[in-house]
Amino acid sequence: MIFALTSSVIAPLVGLVALLLVAGFPRLHPYKRFVVPASAGFSFIAVLFAPLEPVQTVVLFHWQPSIFVGVSPAFVAEPRLWFLALAFSGAVAASALVQLGRIAEPRFPLDGSVLGMLAAGLAGLWAANPLTLLLAWAGFDLSWGLGAVAGGFRLRRVAWGAGLGGLAVLALWAGALVAGEHGSAVSWDLMNLSGPGGVLLLVAGFLRLGLYPCHLTLPEERGRPLPAVAPLLLGGTLGWWLLARVTMSGGAALLAAPWLEAVAVASFVGGGVLAWTRPGSAAGWPWIGLAALGALLWAGLRTGDGVATVMVAGGAAWALGATLLCLDRGLERGAPWWSVAPAVGGLTLVGAPATLGWVPMTQLLRSLSPLTPWRTVAFVVGYGLLVAGVARRLLRRAVVEEPVGSLLAAARVAGLALPALLLLGAGLFPTHLLSDAGLGALSRPGLLGWGLWLAGLIVGVALFWVGRRYRERLGALLGLVHDLVRLEWLLRLVLESMERLIAFLGALADVMEGPGAILWALAIFLLVLRVIVGR
Repeated sequence: MIFALTSSVIAPLVGLVALLLVAGFPRLHPYKRFVVPASAGFSFIAVLFAPLEPVQTVVLFHWQPSIFVGVSPAFVAEPRLWFLALAFSGAVAASALVQLGRIAEPRFPLDGSVLGMLAAGLAGLWAANPLTLLLAWAGFDLSWGLGAVAGGFRLRRVAWGAGLGGLAVLALWAGALVAGEHGSAVSWDLMNLSGPGGVLLLVAGFLRLGLYPCHLTLPEERGRPLPAVAPLLLGGTLGWWLLARVTMSGGAALLAAPWLEAVAVASFVGGGVLAWTRPGSAAGWPWIGLAALGALLWAGLRTGDGVATVMVAGGAAWALGATLLCLDRGLERGAPWWSVAPAVGGLTLVGAPATLGWVPMTQLLRSLSPLTPWRTVAFVVGYGLLVAGVARRLLRRAVVEEPVGSLLAAARVAGLALPALLLLGAGLFPTHLLSDAGLGALSRPGLLGWGLWLAGLIVGVALFWVGRRYRERLGALLGLVHDLVRLEWLLRLVLESMERLIAFLGALADVMEGPGAILWALAIFLLVLRVIVGR
């Protein structure tokens, strides 16, 4: 039995039991705030020491009778995918520590959902076969739904997220059946991912990422959210893992499909537009995360050799960077040091040098060419919007918080420092944290790449200045653009059209099955008779 793999998943489950005990005894309620940070911290430490153990498959239990399934749930710590699990557990632990530094506490269901997502997410990131991943995704969706309701999401948004997660699970299941024919689904490396099965798995990964236009599951930033809400964004980490796993198992050629790049670019540019045009001073971090997700994914799709390493680096940079931006409270002039870690997260999302985001960004810059002008224009525009959105988020005025004691302040410092150190450490020393199996094939951007990066940076600074200076004058126009690109109106139109269609069919059924049923039956009989006689 591998201790680190199992204990990283068991620790959140033990935390869930502890939460139930605390909820049942009122005298233990003051200790509730320590349950989630302790469980998440222990889980992170277990993931951190996982590479010290031998790489072997751990069968959790055997299905009986095995003839109906053919495979049992199992874990394995793939070295090339380990840092993605470390980033996921580190992001959850960071949000729990920062939440510990707040006097306002989340409700029991939100704490329970965070631990449930942590356990199910790590189970998916350790999945040795598709069956384990299916079970993990189902558990994650259940925990996410509970957390979304407890976190104040609108019911329509929760329903949309649950439906999208169900489609992702269905696509994963269908892809596993097609690619794992003749019993080859016992391991990812034995599956045939070069055909339709691999395509279905890619579709499942893209649905799990929540790319544009499937972005309506993102939370709405109304006021200042609790730090405990940050893990609700991390479901995309499971999608990153699946894409990297597919490329490692012989499905890298599938990434050349044009529709994949189109979705990534649409998310890059569309998310940037939403982040820059969003009304208010909070500058929504969910839209910044969407834009960065598209940019980092685009980089992975444009990478040749070493694509799995770029996917892992992009997924880890996105998870940690988006979490830091969510935890940011704004720039406080009297205490600017609180903005250092969120600034590292923002720089990572824009792919600045010396951060983890620079690893995939270099591959994207290297792949751009003057022969494809639409790609260069899309990069400069999208990168400029992303930079402007990140700057708007980081440089906003800080929100006044309640005073806390030294212990709670130390927890907040630890929560902000943990993901920042991971991002800087992986950016400065990628061979120590990322697998060096794919780093040797990666190259640095040339002169054209540096020029495009500088052009996008200049566009971003200009957009930030224009938005800060003329936002009040352009408020109506920016609000219109934001509403159009957000596509809420389209979803509402589709749902209302379906509702009207269902009402019409219901009324038609009432007429045909009610008083006029005999006349309709007679008319249909005469029509059939006319057709027969006419022949």
